[in-house]
Amino acid sequence: MFSKTTLATIAASALSLSTLFVAPLTQAAQVFVPDDLQILSVDGHSGDQSNNTLQLNQGSHVLVVQYRDLFSGVTAEDSATWVKSQPLYLQFSVDTKDVALTTPTLDDVADAQTYLKHPYLDIYTNKDNSRRLALQPAADVIADLLSAKR
Repeated sequence: MFSKTTLATIAASALSLSTLFVAPLTQAAQVFVPDDLQILSVDGHSGDQSNNTLQLNQGSHVLVVQYRDLFSGVTAEDSATWVKSQPLYLQFSVDTKDVALTTPTLDDVADAQTYLKHPYLDIYTNKDNSRRLALQPAADVIADLLSAKR
């Protein structure tokens, strides 16, 4: 049987292959990703983890990110706590020049843990449009792919 990592890689590759045949060759758009998201891959290719601005052609894309943020303790004696997610997948379309992905403002560890039970991103475009899209863990992506084949 395949490991979760292998299945996630297969799922990301399958999704990115489907975008190769659908995405038109047009001018690139700038996609701004918030600092609390680490880019793991874009369309099946490893992401530049130090850069939170992407250049993407218009069309459909698969972004794999990890939410991570450091929350300071309640008092000065409390240590800071990292909250990290598993890899999360987002399939979205770019149809404008500028796109900003945003996470909600989370004030503490409890807020972050609640958010990670049903993570999402708000997508804002230069057309003043916004929409909310769910981030999916690898298991959900694989389940969606398998159910689509039935």
